Amino acid sequence: NRFDIVAEFGNNTSFVRIDETLTPNTTYTPSEWVVFVDPALPTFTDTNDGITGRHALAPLTSEIVNSNTDANTLLGLHRVDVTTRVGGVWNNGIPDRSRFVIVDQDFNQTSSRLSARRLQVNASNTLGVTDNLLVVTNDIVLNGDIRLIDVTGASRAQLVQTHESASLVSGGGRLLVDQNSTVPSLFRYNYIGSPVTNAAGATQYSIANVLKDGTTATNFTGAINGSGETGIAKDINFIGGFDGNTTDPISLADYWMFTFAPSGAGRANWFQNRSTPPINNIAGFIFKGPGRPQNYTFMGTPKDGTLTQSIGGSESFLVANPYASAISVKEFIEDNLD
Repeated sequence: NRFDIVAEFGNNTSFVRIDETLTPNTTYTPSEWVVFVDPALPTFTDTNDGITGRHALAPLTSEIVNSNTDANTLLGLHRVDVTTRVGGVWNNGIPDRSRFVIVDQDFNQTSSRLSARRLQVNASNTLGVTDNLLVVTNDIVLNGDIRLIDVTGASRAQLVQTHESASLVSGGGRLLVDQNSTVPSLFRYNYIGSPVTNAAGATQYSIANVLKDGTTATNFTGAINGSGETGIAKDINFIGGFDGNTTDPISLADYWMFTFAPSGAGRANWFQNRSTPPINNIAGFIFKGPGRPQNYTFMGTPKDGTLTQSIGGSESFLVANPYASAISVKEFIEDNLD
């Protein structure tokens, strides 16, 4: 007979062996397991110290209790090795938070959240996520495209990586995510920040590299920088002078592109950045649009992990949400009290 003896768990917890562990191991090794925790545990935003608590999208025991019958989170079921989307099906069980998930064909996830421990999108393939979350615990190898598609207009399509380390994104692929501006005037500024950067590992982005004309919103079938009304993520014309316009693709005057950061002696100033000089990954920028409400598409490498910017106690800085998801303002403030 074999017995597993487990003692002194402080909370209701479930452990699922990761699919990349290919050989038995009688010694508990944390790196070989994914921990699913009690949903009743407070999240970071439910505590007041900014330290204790669980991530709002941590793997939960409710995912075990309500497991799909074809997922490794189902009690008593365990598939070894990765699961790949190919030929219209998942070839080794459906994705869950314990799985290494590979997308090797064009695939649009529309019915529910797509979860993975690790995610790889192969070259020449597109993963669409429509009105749902894409939640990845650890790394993303992005050699194809991920498109966050918002059909309802409620910004439900979001990418969340729940790790707390430096960036775990690699590859030469692209994330496409829309941000809509309701500013109708040529003479008013848009305040905005980029959820993507120029390339994997880059600490800066440039507006001209990542900001695209999103007049046709991101969808699963549209050609990137394609012609006519069906083209998505078209290259913007960054022009001289003082006024943008609604040509196809739109034109923006880069004269009005500014950042706001410390300039010494405790002061901060607006800097005319224009469209091509680099901007720190955590910084926002302002610009004047084409003279109508306008949808924009950001396209580049998704930002993830811990991003830092030093700001003095008497200094001001225009910071932007640097991620392709919502963030908690409460947690942001608590994390930066010092």
